[in-house]
Amino acid sequence: MINTAIEAAKAAGKILMKNYGKIDSFDTKSDKSLVTKIDMACEKKIKEIIFSKYPHHNIIGEEEGEDGKGSDYKWIVDPLDGTHNYIFNIPIFGTSIGIACKDELIGGVIYLPVSKELYVAEKGKGCFLNGKKLTIKDTSLKQSLVSFSSGYIRSNAEEAQMVAKKFLNNCFEIRVSGCAIFNIAGVLRNTFGVMISKHAKDWDISAGAVMINEAGGVATDFEGDKWRLGSRSVLAGNKTCHKEALILVK
Repeated sequence: MINTAIEAAKAAGKILMKNYGKIDSFDTKSDKSLVTKIDMACEKKIKEIIFSKYPHHNIIGEEEGEDGKGSDYKWIVDPLDGTHNYIFNIPIFGTSIGIACKDELIGGVIYLPVSKELYVAEKGKGCFLNGKKLTIKDTSLKQSLVSFSSGYIRSNAEEAQMVAKKFLNNCFEIRVSGCAIFNIAGVLRNTFGVMISKHAKDWDISAGAVMINEAGGVATDFEGDKWRLGSRSVLAGNKTCHKEALILVK
């Protein structure tokens, strides 16, 4: 299944790069986020590839919802994470595909097409960037950059501001990229000590949660419970930063 996820993510990446810098229209969704025809085209292509190999599996896509087939297997797809960056020609965006069996995450792929970074993880087999195994290193918050979700700020600015102030007093600096999978990739590369998001959707985090666990990090919700499908917040990073950050988000 992981090879199919890689094929689908790379196919979406080709569509993204072909159309990057050419967006002249977009729509606004109910949560005030934006969507383009490219989001839809990528999701359609990903589904086409997955269903060609696994026609009876379920797929949950950000744009078209769930195609339920009654299978134990579920693919969780974000065809274009960082849509707002994409629209405004900021080269921080990509595709995420998580795989679950009976709602337990078993694998994931993240592809950042601008930098051609392909992150792949399977439960029990490790996490890899372009074939090189990744290991998350421990650092303290004081030594670390912290990645904050733009969606958290957009959905609950007052709460996010209070939490951000706590971190500003306890970490090196904060960054806001506008792309959840870029934030996850930053944790995997040891750029960020921890990433923080609230009101995150399954398609934002599912692939990354597998990766962070497989690379030796920790991914939980704000209560410290293991991140799983349906969790509404995420705190993911190296073990030391996560422990320190968990106190600040409560």
